[in-house]
Order: sequence, then C-alpha cells, then structure tokens
Amino acid sequence: FGRSKNDVRVSNNPFVYLDSTEDDKERGGEEEAEEKSSKFFRRVQRTELIQKQREGLPVCGMEQEIMEAIAENDVLVLCGETGSGKTTQIPQFLYEFGYGDGRSGFPGIIGVTEPRRVAAVSTARRVAEELNVEFKNEVTYKVRFD
Repeated sequence: FGRSKNDVRVSNNPFVYLDSTEDDKERGGEEEAEEKSSKFFRRVQRTELIQKQREGLPVCGMEQEIMEAIAENDVLVLCGETGSGKTTQIPQFLYEFGYGDGRSGFPGIIGVTEPRRVAAVSTARRVAEELNVEFKNEVTYKVRFD
C-alpha cells in the first residue's frame, strides 16, 4: 500500500508489523498512531513471473481502494469484468492484510464460492501458486456434500 522501508519492522513470524510514526501522531493524535502500530500484514514471496502477471490485472491497481472499502463496510459488492482478477486477487489482498488469522484481529477464513468443482479446485490451485504456498495446506477448497 505504498509504504516505505522505514514504516515496517520485520519479526520472525510471517507478519510484518507497522510502526506508527511521528507524522501519524501529528495527523491523527496518539490514539490513531497507537491503532496503526497494532496493524500488520502477511509477507508474500511471489515469483517474478507471477508478480508481472498480477500487475496486468485491473483489480491489482485498485488494491488500496478495495481494502479501504472492505475495512469501512460490513458488506461490499465488487463488480468487475471477467478476467479482471476478482476471484484470485481479492482473497490474496485479504490474506496479506492478515484476514483469516486470529493473530491479526481478523480470525476466521477467507472463502470464495465457485459454481462448479473444477472452478473451485483450479481457483484454489492458482491462488496457492500465486501466494507461493503449499496447495491444500494454507489454501484449499471444499465441495458441498463431499
């Protein structure tokens, strides 16, 4: 989200914690700076090829706006053209921001619904590949009645 190197502190776990800065304190007071310092996101090591492919997707150019809308609303309907990256990229945005992990303050799961088994399996495989994680470990799928 356009953060500089000076804004992050890396720990041994897969999350990066954001530090509040003096600018945050000046702009929003101590309370806002304190709230910011407790936010974190998951670090993802993508291959160069995957990163280049992602950059070509329209939804990736809207990541900050989408994440702000998600944070500000209980329900969000996101519309976009076929192939714009909605199904594969939005779950990755959420994953990177810490959703689905109790340590982040956003416990639960990130779920994507697909109308057919083949779509569910191929979407899960693609997301796992893009996140560079093991398929069926951090990213999996569930077919109703199976």
